[in-house]
Amino acid sequence: MSIFVNMNNNKKIKEIVDFYYSLKKDDNDYLLYLDNEVEINTFDSKTNSISKNKTNVVSTNFDLLNKNNKLVSDLEVEKLSQDLIDNKFFWKYIVEKFPFFSISQYPKCKSDEDVNKANLNASMWLGFYQKIYNFLKNNNTAKILEIGPGYGSLFYPINNNFDTCDYWAIDINPLFYFEGLVESNGSEIPVNVGGNFDFIFSFNVFNHLSKKQRSSYYKSVYNSLKKKGRFLFTNFLIVDLSNEIDYWNYKDENNNIYTSFFSQLTKVDEYNNLADELNDIGFSVNIKMNQNTAIIDCQKI
Repeated sequence: MSIFVNMNNNKKIKEIVDFYYSLKKDDNDYLLYLDNEVEINTFDSKTNSISKNKTNVVSTNFDLLNKNNKLVSDLEVEKLSQDLIDNKFFWKYIVEKFPFFSISQYPKCKSDEDVNKANLNASMWLGFYQKIYNFLKNNNTAKILEIGPGYGSLFYPINNNFDTCDYWAIDINPLFYFEGLVESNGSEIPVNVGGNFDFIFSFNVFNHLSKKQRSSYYKSVYNSLKKKGRFLFTNFLIVDLSNEIDYWNYKDENNNIYTSFFSQLTKVDEYNNLADELNDIGFSVNIKMNQNTAIIDCQKI
């Protein structure tokens, strides 16, 4: 059992998030600055040129500067593992310190409206939003569920275009309010949300969940869908480890690949393993790749 496996992880979470917060230039700065060394671009209006300089900062024991294939230990993986920490506290504290940090990392977000615009644009760039829109165009009274709506980047445009649909959402840390939004535990659909959904979707959420949490959600989603119901979500995905390993920054000695978010390491699925898991649950699966990000489109058989 790791020394980090207890509720005192909240202290470790605060230390790491506070470190990133300390790098903010001012109260309107919501960029996530990376350690060990931060490169700053300075614009000189007189010469109309940009100069670059690097600043050393206090380390959180993670080098987040895209040094491919950094070998990580089991202890580093466990440090902020979603399976070992208070996930509600983790997300609440991140949002408290970085309320307008955008999943699309758009640098000019200064309000929840900016975040919604950036994230909607990201979903449209991938073709994710269009899939939901096209479904609802032919099923405008469908019962739908969003996992992790954030500030409502998909909720508002969908509700504006299809206000006859029965819209539900769940979030471990709700950031806005509507009647169908329910707080969740981060690994399954709450009982009080009900079931019999036509469509369940989630944009840029599953890449923040542990393998155990993702697997739990897949089964919960399957049980909450109607027969022939649809499940659409995005996640990072490895198609061919031998050819794509340079995309990824972290691996363990067993060649498991990880991504990092506020120093929390999250294991990335391989294409065939994910497809097999979803097939075994009872989904038919179609996967569309865009570089290392996938739109996973499932139907309950």
